[in-house]
Amino acid sequence: MALVACKECNKEISDTALTCPHCGISTPGISNHDIEIEIKRNSFLAKRWVAGLPFWLGVLWLVLPMFNGAGREEISAAWQLSKWLIGFGTVHYVLSEIERNLFERKVSNTTRKTP
Repeated sequence: MALVACKECNKEISDTALTCPHCGISTPGISNHDIEIEIKRNSFLAKRWVAGLPFWLGVLWLVLPMFNGAGREEISAAWQLSKWLIGFGTVHYVLSEIERNLFERKVSNTTRKTP
């Protein structure tokens, strides 16, 4: 536990304080910039879920007929939809990971330049 300056009143407070005892602002030890970074990082987690949902639904749509003893025609029909779901999920995941990596690189470059 360390003492940091409150972002509102600049008085010393604990870095784990939820509110400043002097001015009452919430998260006084965390800058607004750091809060924005964490919100953006959480949005990448949501994008992974959005990408994973169609991917796993596509896999399930393809595998389910196989386990139910479907014939070649039914599996071929299931593949027609599954390939689009799996493809969409894969492409969306890759693009969101590229975006996340570029963001993390940008954040690390800005924190490295700041003394």
